[in-house]
Amino acid sequence: MRVAGLLGANALMLAAGFGLLPLLGIARSWRELVARSGLAYLCGIVLAGIVAAHLALVHVSVGWIGLSVLALASLAAGALRLRGSERPEWRRPGWFSLAAVAALAAWLAECARAFAVAPLDRYDAWAIWALKGHALYAFGWADPTIFAGQEYRFANLDYPLLLPSLEAIDFRAMGAFDTRLLHLQFLLLLVAALAALGAVLRDRVPQFLVWLTLAAIASAPAVFDQLLTAYADLPLALVFAVGCAAAGRWLITNERWPLTVAYARVHDLHDINYSLTDTFDWDHISGRLGVARIAFQTLGGEMTDPFSWGVLLPVFGALLLLAAAMGARALYIYGLVWATLSWLGLSWIYVISQFEYSSYLGSTKERVIATVVLGGAALTPLLAAETWTIARARARPRGDAGRTP
Repeated sequence: MRVAGLLGANALMLAAGFGLLPLLGIARSWRELVARSGLAYLCGIVLAGIVAAHLALVHVSVGWIGLSVLALASLAAGALRLRGSERPEWRRPGWFSLAAVAALAAWLAECARAFAVAPLDRYDAWAIWALKGHALYAFGWADPTIFAGQEYRFANLDYPLLLPSLEAIDFRAMGAFDTRLLHLQFLLLLVAALAALGAVLRDRVPQFLVWLTLAAIASAPAVFDQLLTAYADLPLALVFAVGCAAAGRWLITNERWPLTVAYARVHDLHDINYSLTDTFDWDHISGRLGVARIAFQTLGGEMTDPFSWGVLLPVFGALLLLAAAMGARALYIYGLVWATLSWLGLSWIYVISQFEYSSYLGSTKERVIATVVLGGAALTPLLAAETWTIARARARPRGDAGRTP
């Protein structure tokens, strides 16, 4: 019954996401809604988390009734927006896509066996995220005794409430504070992110590359391991990766809807531990400048570790070089600048941090680089498709020139 409750809550989030797509301008007709339906699940999860987090501040908890109202309101508003628009056309899916869906579903089902019984035994998971989720579930709102109390300052009270709010929704849907089945929500977040990424890539990238990318992400050991910790880092990285891919698509096509997706996914993502003024605290950083080089090298080694991430980042780097050589300037500059600044910025955090750098770096290096690796993996198929298109366009005139009319 608890699993059924968790799945039911996620079904309502999916429904809310379907209604949200027309409201965001991502789908302007029924036909586009079907074509871009892969974005619905992730949009619904994020919407439910944001709404629940804000309502928790005003003594309102979101459970079955709240999710149902949210889903119905979203669906009604979305249907009203699409009234009279173009209807979808049925197209039989290809055998390759069906086989890929079956294989990916089988892999995720096998993973679910581990997620359903995993203990909540990592410090940040139970001392920060689940503690807040349990408090929201038990008290029904963000009681300042906990969320602003000095006794709980160890729980990083300035962290956003989106993930704890999702956990509280799950606890209400399951009817219990079940910290084992809670891990299934993190696996479902992976499903939602893969579906969203596929929707962004599907009509710009050959299907083979789309499914290869999704399989590479889903089967990366670090993705499995980090989701199983119930930390926020990997879910954040998955959402960020979808935004990166959407921004890359916008650079190629100049469509408006991918820019909406990118903005919705990325605009709230910011570092919550440090401010810009920390960078100019010369008295603090003057003796720690050498940490930047150590952190840069350490993080680089983590990102290219084949036993954690496979070859996701090396392939991204190789395709960046190929895109530069072939003249795919917009994507190349975007990918290079974004990845470089992210890598440098993450390294600089260890310089300005007040923590002793070696222990801090050792305890966080595996997870802070997830946004860079997954963002690069999401851009990889777009880089491959764009360079291939340019190569074919260059080869065509030479082939035509050699023909006799």
